[in-house]
Amino acid sequence: MRILFVLPEFPPQYGGGIATYYEALIPALSAAGHDVNVLVGSAFTSDHPTRTEEGYTVEFLDANRRERATGEFTAYEAVPALRRTLGAAWALFQQANQGAGYDLVETTDFGLLFLPWVVSEKSPPVLVQLHASSGQVDAREPKEGHALQGHLMRMLEVRGLAGADALQSNGRANARRWGQRLDRDVTYCPPPARRRVRCRAVHLGRF
Repeated sequence: MRILFVLPEFPPQYGGGIATYYEALIPALSAAGHDVNVLVGSAFTSDHPTRTEEGYTVEFLDANRRERATGEFTAYEAVPALRRTLGAAWALFQQANQGAGYDLVETTDFGLLFLPWVVSEKSPPVLVQLHASSGQVDAREPKEGHALQGHLMRMLEVRGLAGADALQSNGRANARRWGQRLDRDVTYCPPPARRRVRCRAVHLGRF
């Protein structure tokens, strides 16, 4: 299977929970025989050279492309950080040529990276990994003066995630919350580990 990962961070340039998760998962998928590529970018990541690891490549979002895409979202001038976030998401989508040639695209809920993929009629099937969305982070750690942005972000998340081909989370509670919010099954799959783990859907009303 040919898989494209569209991620907001990836080591060693960036660290965090998402980077740690995919640092374990992607080499394992490559070792299992899948053709894997990684595209990294967000509203604030920098350009880095494309590199080849053992069995997969890592490419970064072109900053000039991101700036051009951001300029297209004139309706969001009142919320510049959200405007830049949307610009980055669409620039990644464009840089990946809308996923042409891939069997599957996996991306995350953070930074609305999933949004172009779930609204496109041409993209491959899309799996959205629910780590912790930007809207969730804002709800738990609100910043003064950013209330409008937080509300808009959560509206876009709910609308967009409802249209994803598949949703998955490595946290039971998070899978259940999104399942209730979206009224659909969300697969619970523990983080990558050396031992074999079994993923399953979390249905509404139970773990």
